[in-house]
Amino acid sequence: MFWSLTLLLKRHVLREASNDFMILGAAAIGSLAYTFSDSFWFNAVEAEVYAPAALLMSALFYMGGLLWERDMFLPRGNKWLVLISFTVGLSFGVHFMGILTIPAIGMLWYFKHYKKITPLNFVIANISVVAVLLFVFKLLLPYTLSIFGYMEVFFVNDIGLPFNSGSIIMLILVIALFVFLIRFSRKRNKPLLNTITLCVMFVLIGFSSWTMLPIRANAGTPINENNPNDARALLAYYNREQYPAPALFYGEAFTDIYAGLDPETPISRRKT
Repeated sequence: MFWSLTLLLKRHVLREASNDFMILGAAAIGSLAYTFSDSFWFNAVEAEVYAPAALLMSALFYMGGLLWERDMFLPRGNKWLVLISFTVGLSFGVHFMGILTIPAIGMLWYFKHYKKITPLNFVIANISVVAVLLFVFKLLLPYTLSIFGYMEVFFVNDIGLPFNSGSIIMLILVIALFVFLIRFSRKRNKPLLNTITLCVMFVLIGFSSWTMLPIRANAGTPINENNPNDARALLAYYNREQYPAPALFYGEAFTDIYAGLDPETPISRRKT
């Protein structure tokens, strides 16, 4: 947050001021005020995921909203986008809310590339950034786990190889695919394909922190919720199948425990 405020003050607020002490002092005051605020301090001192999640979200905004936005049109400016992709994948090991920075970062790209804002391209931009978010959250990661799980079942049950052989073979195939795409994009001079390949690859590299879960599950620890010891069990863990399905638009509500009561006398009174 300190460096984010420093860049924001230098570029947008105190453009004409050359007093570095003023910029650094204002950024320090703002950062310390947030550090000791009630909401963040409460999350920082409890054994929960919200403080490290806030750290990753701050890092994503710093890299995406300030560094990548600054270097977007430079020859190697997309290096920040690759680092953002890695951090997004890494954030899944802490909390899923890190992916909520994707639409904000995507809209920065839109405002940098489109000087004339119209209702049509603004709506298309919003749909596009949400589509990227859904691609990462609902397609890339769950289908990767699903393919790993299918390969594991196929090689173990149908071919008779040892456990985890399917996952190892699938990992080799994924690495070979990325190597081929990177070499192909460089050889054919396709920078967009190269950038997309690197971003997807680094999302998966960051998400590989989830391998801690099957490693821990196979170690037989005393506390092992849902036992995610292979790719298929890990997919169920990712989809949060251990929890009831949330009713987002229509269905169950917290008041269902009172359903079926008499509307006239919902509370029965014991006669004394």
